[in-house]
Amino acid sequence: MDGVINVVKPKDWTSFDVIAKLRRIYHQKKIGHGGTLDPMAEGVLPVFLGRAARLIEYAPIHTKTYEASFRMGLATDTEDMTGQVVEEGPLPEDLSVFERAAEKFRGPIMQVPSSYSALKIKGERAYKLAREGKKVDLPARPVTIYKLEITEIAPPFLSLTVTCSAGTYIRALGRDLGKEAGCLLTMSGLNRTEMGPFTLQDAWTLEDIEKDPEGAVIKDLHPILSKLPALELSEKEGADFLQGKRLRCEKETGKRRPFFRDPVSLVSLLFPEASFIRKKCFPEAFMEIYHSWEELPTNKKFVLAMGFFDGCHRGHEEVLRLARKLAATVDAIPGVLTFWPHPMAVLAPKVQVPLLQSREEKAKSMEKAGMAFTLFLRPDKKFLQEGPEEFLEKLESLPGLSGLAAGENFTFGRQAKGNSRLLKEWSRLKKIPVSVAGLTEEEGKTVSSTAIRQLIQQGQMKEAACLLGRNYTLQGDVVHGFHRGHDILGFPTANLSFAADRVLPKDGVYATFALIGGRKYPSITNIGKNPTFEGKQRTIETFIFHFDSNIYGKSFTLEWVERIRGEIRFPSPEHWRRRFRRIYRGRRRYWREGSVRRPALMTKKLRNPGYRLMEL
Repeated sequence: MDGVINVVKPKDWTSFDVIAKLRRIYHQKKIGHGGTLDPMAEGVLPVFLGRAARLIEYAPIHTKTYEASFRMGLATDTEDMTGQVVEEGPLPEDLSVFERAAEKFRGPIMQVPSSYSALKIKGERAYKLAREGKKVDLPARPVTIYKLEITEIAPPFLSLTVTCSAGTYIRALGRDLGKEAGCLLTMSGLNRTEMGPFTLQDAWTLEDIEKDPEGAVIKDLHPILSKLPALELSEKEGADFLQGKRLRCEKETGKRRPFFRDPVSLVSLLFPEASFIRKKCFPEAFMEIYHSWEELPTNKKFVLAMGFFDGCHRGHEEVLRLARKLAATVDAIPGVLTFWPHPMAVLAPKVQVPLLQSREEKAKSMEKAGMAFTLFLRPDKKFLQEGPEEFLEKLESLPGLSGLAAGENFTFGRQAKGNSRLLKEWSRLKKIPVSVAGLTEEEGKTVSSTAIRQLIQQGQMKEAACLLGRNYTLQGDVVHGFHRGHDILGFPTANLSFAADRVLPKDGVYATFALIGGRKYPSITNIGKNPTFEGKQRTIETFIFHFDSNIYGKSFTLEWVERIRGEIRFPSPEHWRRRFRRIYRGRRRYWREGSVRRPALMTKKLRNPGYRLMEL
């Protein structure tokens, strides 16, 4: 399910507790929230499901409104009533001092966050350092207080309504307000009533969500997306935008600034309810997805590229290129006929075929290849038992079919009796043009999904990249692990969940890139059972350089670059830590960027003079 839920976070629950609860209700992993609330706080917590989780960084939820209460004459180490009392003081006789003090905290201010915050200091959470009795020095940060109203003063309690920017700590605001007024203040309660377009009045409790899960989900995201700034593009700019090029626009200052560089990701956020936006802007630029023969266009001519296309490797790219070329010749639109799940999953469910791409990744590859639509047929036993002639008859009956493209090794029909030779004979009889792509070779190896799977499973990532045309990627959710990276290495790591049907590299340590929020971070990844700790379960654990954000429960993509070594059983965790630090210091030899798509650059030793070292 895709959409947004406006949740009322209960008091004494963590934000992650809410996510865990919703995972059980909706039975899906891709869930993220739009803003953390402390356990003692309650109120609005926007939760993004499925594809909508990618909206979090773009959603206009940076302005927040709180109702807060404070205890006068008291100070704790956590700056709220959950901490230990460290100081007591008198209450002011003249209560108007609070209103005068509030004047200084309206508008842009510099705020020192609470020492018991989740901010990091040299890789460590501030609250953890504070609990250990260590000194915590956090620099002041700019925040904006749009509204600060004292709603009630009933000694020893004071109540506020605050509308502020993201990054504002209400505890710290109360602390500073009390200091200015000459009276100690400690937060005793916090309720978030608004967060961008989400309000408490429209929010759902967890009990109500359990009763009506479907009704709680906001599927029409127009109100959210409409708050984002818009930019009108010319036809050429639109074409560049869709090809992934960075756009630049002039500001009133005359300076040029980079615009969004990942249009495919942004466009994919739009749901079927918002399809008119896509069609209105670029009617021919967005790929449609069909699931049955009946959905294929009847008022347009089209050319079908046929195959399973697992991985969309260089051989597949040639088939898709021929489909586009043929479509241009016969004045038609290019499309793809493929299958999901893999036919072997139907014929022999116990035989699991490891895949190079998920269904969503395959669709995205087809869109990038310039296909107007993709037909995902779900093969059942009846369909798979049909002869090649029946399959060809079905193709012939399609009103808009104007051509076909396939690979030389493409097979169809019962027991794979249909092949490219039969397809060509049928083409001559029916006067429907067919283009057949020959087998693609790289360094004497035939490019095929099977060969790529074998190379990945052997840990030969660069050789696999040559055949694939890019580095192999694996997308998953960040889940809680054993905290070995944080507790033993001193480096927090992300544990990536993975689908059971995906191809996994050979156990070992790899140089990788982590793709998070449209950015690419160099990383070190270990896949295996961690023999040093006598692990029994295979895991993927990644340390990401120069990244300092909480991504638990969120998804990211891991790009596999090079195998550094196999798994080693170290005598102790200390030996393991020293080896890790050695790899860390020598990281420049592994993380290189450059194109792997040009065959001319794919020499036997995989040397690319165009590579450049990452600035790490």
